[in-house]
Amino acid sequence: MDNFIKDDDDIAYEYELQKDPNNRLTWERYINKKKNESDIDKTNIIWLYERCCLQLSETDIIECLNIYSVFFNYLILEIDFKDCKYLVENLFINKLLKYYKNSKYSKKKIIVFEKICFELLNFCISRNEIQYIHILVNEFLKSTIGNNNSIESHRKLWTLLLEYIKLILNSDDRQEIIDIDNGNVTLNNEEVAIIGILRDNIGNHDHEETKEVYSNLFASDLIERYLIVCPKSNLNYILELLFKTNDYPKIKSAYEKYLLIDKNFNKKIPLKLKLNYLLSLEKCNLVESYEKYILQLLNSELDSENEEFTIITIFCKFFIKHKKIEQLNSFINDTLSLENKPKTASPNLYVKLYDYFINVEKNIIDIYIEQQLENRSLITNQLNFFKQLLYSKDLKINDLKIAKNENQVINWLERLNIVDSNKYKIYSDQQIVLKKAEIYNEAIVRIDPASSSLLPGSFSKIWISYATFYWDLKQYDTAKELYERSVKVPFKYLQDLEAIWLSWVKHIISLKGNENMKAAIKILESALSTSGNPEAVYENFMKNYKLNLKPRIPAQAILFSSKKLWNYYLDLVESSNNLYSDAAYVEKIMSIYEKMIELKVATPINFISYAEFLSRDKILAAFQIYERAIAIFPPTTKYLIWTAYLTKTLENKSLLSTEHIRELFAESIRMMNENSIECSTLYTMFSDFEEIENKMYTRSVNILIEGILQSVKKKTKINTILKLWDLVIMKTKSLLGLIHLRPIYEQCIQLLPNSVVTKYIIDFSKLELQLTEVVRARQILHFGSQLLPPAKNTELWNFWEEMEIKYGTKEKYKDMLKLKKKLEEEMFTDTAAVTKAEGRIEFVASSTSKDDVERVINPDELELDL
Repeated sequence: MDNFIKDDDDIAYEYELQKDPNNRLTWERYINKKKNESDIDKTNIIWLYERCCLQLSETDIIECLNIYSVFFNYLILEIDFKDCKYLVENLFINKLLKYYKNSKYSKKKIIVFEKICFELLNFCISRNEIQYIHILVNEFLKSTIGNNNSIESHRKLWTLLLEYIKLILNSDDRQEIIDIDNGNVTLNNEEVAIIGILRDNIGNHDHEETKEVYSNLFASDLIERYLIVCPKSNLNYILELLFKTNDYPKIKSAYEKYLLIDKNFNKKIPLKLKLNYLLSLEKCNLVESYEKYILQLLNSELDSENEEFTIITIFCKFFIKHKKIEQLNSFINDTLSLENKPKTASPNLYVKLYDYFINVEKNIIDIYIEQQLENRSLITNQLNFFKQLLYSKDLKINDLKIAKNENQVINWLERLNIVDSNKYKIYSDQQIVLKKAEIYNEAIVRIDPASSSLLPGSFSKIWISYATFYWDLKQYDTAKELYERSVKVPFKYLQDLEAIWLSWVKHIISLKGNENMKAAIKILESALSTSGNPEAVYENFMKNYKLNLKPRIPAQAILFSSKKLWNYYLDLVESSNNLYSDAAYVEKIMSIYEKMIELKVATPINFISYAEFLSRDKILAAFQIYERAIAIFPPTTKYLIWTAYLTKTLENKSLLSTEHIRELFAESIRMMNENSIECSTLYTMFSDFEEIENKMYTRSVNILIEGILQSVKKKTKINTILKLWDLVIMKTKSLLGLIHLRPIYEQCIQLLPNSVVTKYIIDFSKLELQLTEVVRARQILHFGSQLLPPAKNTELWNFWEEMEIKYGTKEKYKDMLKLKKKLEEEMFTDTAAVTKAEGRIEFVASSTSKDDVERVINPDELELDL
């Protein structure tokens, strides 16, 4: 003691402490005095702290703990004390902990004690002293169990420890919320014993073990213990952290305990954790358990195609690693088998797996060859399996497509093409025939004609292909039987029956000969025959189809309404005139047309063709057919019929009076105008009729002008109107003379939009020059120059300039240039008016006010005062 008491002040403090040994203030002043000495003696200060704690522990445990807290701060922070053994074993375990346990319960005591524990724990963690961290964690947990504040205390502890574990394992992952399951916090003594409170030999590892392994084992012990109180929301993350310790026995045990307890575990466990557990089984050399778990995974519902592919590839590597090649081949067959596959199996995954298996088998064979195995049969068997796998790839993938939807005709056709292509030359010609016949039979049995997934005209492709297959083999009777069977199938769509009947007839015709042609005609007559009330049958079918009523009426019920079959039948009969006498032939053709009209399957072209057919000998009857067609079809279609009718009328004008023909033209034009249908062709035909046949030139021109006025009213395309004006001008010039062109041009210029009128103004001026009316020509150009800005009216200004040079004077030429300059300065484009005018461009002077613009007279409406 003499070594620590050095001066009178020290003696004075000692006397004070003799009088009142429990005075904390005296102890603090005494310790501070020692700290402030010039030659600080750290040993002396530590000795004072130890005496103070010992003295206060007998009277006031809280003050004692506070002094210990200050003492530890001094050792750790102020003098950088590094002896963890002294701090943990000598001070904390042998002294402080004993005082704490022997004292009465106090909330303040617990708070101070926890503070000290965390200070020491942080110190040991900073120095990576695993042995002492282990001691502190054990003592802290045992000392805080049952305290009212233990939940919060444990949360703080595990937050600190998990950060330390991540540091040990070099984990970059961060879990923002570290929590504990409140239901597992309050533990009795028996439960504490079950936990194990960390392995007692944690610090006694062999020196040969690396520091990393030593740290990982300690981390696995901590994680195993935390899992007891880990909340479910954090479980996957902690188990992933445990896997990084490489303590595989503990990993296996923890995964089985916390993950594999739920029957539906595969739906909840992330793929990464499943793979972790598999690796732990492998590292523990539990081959049977490994294989059993993988099969369990594959038989369960997995989250994604990628997950299933990953697990399968891992299983393949497992078989190869353990040299279980026969089991691998069996597994590949089972995986590719569609017997137990759901219809929702993914073709993309199937193809991906198939390619992987082929690559695996190829690599195995390469290894066998490189190793030069003496067992040649092993190589042969493996090679045969590889070939079988490779050759059956396309068919297997097609199997899956058909399994997903056997009503997809395209998949059956693809299967036929696979066999037909015989890519690997594995089938003989005879085998290909048998294989294709087998596919056809399977397809027509499995495809449901009433399936909603069938597209119009798709199912018939299988039947047609099947019949054509035997037809090409010249087995005509078999093909005929197939056609007869196919037309009895209750198809949903008329297109299927049309395709089958047409295919059948075309095959019969291909054999050539009159007898075969008769047979083809007879087949179509059979197909198109009707009974009862066809119109009622058709209406009933359409009602059934639209309302999707059941049972569904098959398309055979309305086969008579097939325009495609009727037209082919008609063409066939028309091309077979050598099979009938002249009278019988005409009667046959007429009966077909009449039947088509009766069944309402005749198109406008059919009517026109019928009329054309009759016009050879019965022109008046042909005219009646046109009249019937006009009464049946809508206005837009009537235009086509009227054109054909009037054309045929003009070809046979001698049979009708002029007035009758005029009435026909008038009626057709009236009908078109009432429905606002563009009919400039009819006006042109009518005009030509009056000109050529009746020599009524003025009437001919007036008809065209009427057509122009009607076209403007209907807002017909400007190109059509321009063609009519050109025709009017041409006819007036050639038939009535130049003098009659003046009113035509005046009307033309007033009606046409500004954007296209320049050409006609120039032509009008040329006309006046021909009539030696230079002044009138100049006035016309003056009017036309104001319709467009000079920059957009260059053709007119160039013509005017040439005219003034040839016919004018110097003053008139100057006047023209002045007007051009004035218009360039004053005219601007009114874009709003352009939009509204639909091609007509309106111009006003730039000096005109906005209000005045609305009152300016449109130049298109100016009257020519000539």
